[in-house]
Amino acid sequence: MIWGVKKNFIPAPPDRLTFVRARFGLTRRDSVGDMIGAMMRHPDLRTQLKSAPVPKLVMVGEHDLWRREEHAAFAQRIGADFVVYATGHSPCEFTPHQVTRDLISLYRRGGVDGDQ
Repeated sequence: MIWGVKKNFIPAPPDRLTFVRARFGLTRRDSVGDMIGAMMRHPDLRTQLKSAPVPKLVMVGEHDLWRREEHAAFAQRIGADFVVYATGHSPCEFTPHQVTRDLISLYRRGGVDGDQ
């Protein structure tokens, strides 16, 4: 993952690339390894997520490091809506207005009202 970021494997704009490279420069390599290890050893919570009586949304950027099909399959398994944004790995960072719009829509359909 660090190699992909340093080489700008999935092209990022210059200011974003500068930020991410600086962030990795301040992050211990073993911390990144621990994070990746935790993602690979996570418990399987799909059954609990599917049965949770809350609205769910899986969102991903079209240029994410992980395959879109994996995200879509996960969303389907847990009964979540699935949205792909025209961005990279961080839709909340790059498309905050679209993410907010979709979350508000999801909450309204799920009976969650921020005015209560």
